[in-house]
Amino acid sequence: MRKTNRVRPYSARIALLAGALATVSLPLADMTAMAAAGIVKVGSQQRSQTIKLGLNKSVVLDLPQDAYDVLVSNPTIADAVTRTSRRIYLFGKQVGQTNIFVFGQNGEQVASIDVEIERDVSGLSSQLKRLIPGSDIRVELINDNVVLTGTVQTPQDSAQAAKLAGLFVSGGEATTGQYSTTASAPTDGGGVAINNPDWGGRRQSAIVNMLTIVGEDQVTLKVTVAEVSRSVMKQLGVNMTGSGVSNGISYGGGFPRISQAPLATTFPIPGSASRRATFPPICGRWNRQA
Repeated sequence: MRKTNRVRPYSARIALLAGALATVSLPLADMTAMAAAGIVKVGSQQRSQTIKLGLNKSVVLDLPQDAYDVLVSNPTIADAVTRTSRRIYLFGKQVGQTNIFVFGQNGEQVASIDVEIERDVSGLSSQLKRLIPGSDIRVELINDNVVLTGTVQTPQDSAQAAKLAGLFVSGGEATTGQYSTTASAPTDGGGVAINNPDWGGRRQSAIVNMLTIVGEDQVTLKVTVAEVSRSVMKQLGVNMTGSGVSNGISYGGGFPRISQAPLATTFPIPGSASRRATFPPICGRWNRQA
């Protein structure tokens, strides 16, 4: 007599409900996290989903029902291999986008998956953190272009981060599959012919440096304030000397500095004992005084 386990009706309904909830479509962020974990369950309610997969990475797709036909729109971007009727292995071959359609036994659509293949920048992030201590650099990808955001301490750190990102991009071009070197044996019996790509036609990924420098450069200026006297003549020391005769008046002498000169010089006027003339040395005017 074979022994079997019987499930109560209430427990069976709970199990069916849990299974249905497990197949509900997940948000894009959860799908990306599950793709990073290596397995993605395709929901039975919402058949259209999006998966982000790293370059040269793989992920397992679990289908809600048996698949009889799998179509990949661009096999150069990603490749799908079926191992069982409900499990597909997806491989990221080249940076880009493609989609996968899965059909059932009667031609019905089982799943429609949009696949985005991009570089895995986790290695670059860890290298920047290790080589540039004290920085907080975040690495993002926009259409296979690297965007650096965050903060660094000095302009030299910012330049080093951009240089390391450039090395990451240029080193990754050889793994994208866009350009390859092939070898073939010529028909004339000569040596092996190497077919190199046109290096000038390579697609170059850009580095967008949006890093903020915490410690900006400071320029110290030494300012000297000099007080200028009101009288420039006093500072220059004008030497007023001279002699001569005019209208019977003899004058002469001088002052080495204008500050030593009197405010006015009085001379008698010939023919008048009560009239005198005042000559201010600065303005040079004659003032008659009665």
